[in-house]
Order: sequence, then structure tokens, then C-alpha cells
Amino acid sequence: MNDLASEHIIKRQNKLDTVFKRIDKASSIVITAKAGQGKTIFAEQIAEEFFDQHIIYQLTEQDKDPLFSIYKLFYCSMKNIL
Repeated sequence: MNDLASEHIIKRQNKLDTVFKRIDKASSIVITAKAGQGKTIFAEQIAEEFFDQHIIYQLTEQDKDPLFSIYKLFYCSMKNIL
């Protein structure tokens, strides 16, 4: 979140605290909410707070195809490594 809007983002500390309490037991985190409620921003806050390396992966209709999902995850991971 290194853009101009980041100074206007509300940090949901109570929700981050909940994630922190459960993070060691989780292999993945799923965030659900209606459109425009800040899922992507919250995912970025979690990633910045708890992980040195991370990938934020947004599911689409195409992800119903497992081969597409695997390829997309692989591509994202390689892009972040290189």
C-alpha cells in the first residue's frame, strides 16, 4: 500500500489482532465480504503485518478450472520471486 490513498486507509487493528491469534494454526486465510468493503486492503494489511513474502490471489470465475488456478498461482509466485 505505497500509494497516495494509503494515508486515508483505516487500519482494522481489532481484526488484525484476531488474525494474529489464529495465524500459527492457519495454512491459508480466506476473507469474504461484499464488494467495496475492503477485502483487498485488509489482505494487504495482513500480509504486511505478518509475512515477509506473500501473494494476494483474487479468485475469479476462471478459477473453477483447476489447471488455470494452478498455473495462475505458479505464475504469481514466480513473478514475486524474480
